[in-house]
Amino acid sequence: MQLLKDSGYQVFQDVARPSTPYPYLVYSFVSDKAMRRSNTVLEHHHLYQLSLFTAHDADDLVALTNVLDDHGVLYEPWASQSANENDDVITNFYTYITVLG
Repeated sequence: MQLLKDSGYQVFQDVARPSTPYPYLVYSFVSDKAMRRSNTVLEHHHLYQLSLFTAHDADDLVALTNVLDDHGVLYEPWASQSANENDDVITNFYTYITVLG
């Protein structure tokens, strides 16, 4: 969580507070995969979706990408989805990251 805050954006789990100004981050748990050897669980891989909601463009990804890269966080290629909200085009840039736990 602190790592995401280092990007300078507000960070929320699952949903942002109403009227939160853009841009902001939302992370959501997707799945858990137990890594096993024989019948022993060695570790868990937790998959999260990480979304940057912005009224701007992909330039807003730079700060977040820099933080993830600087800390060696592996993430899937970014994808995006746009929608209209109150006559503004809001883009959800999203990726998936795996956290070992």
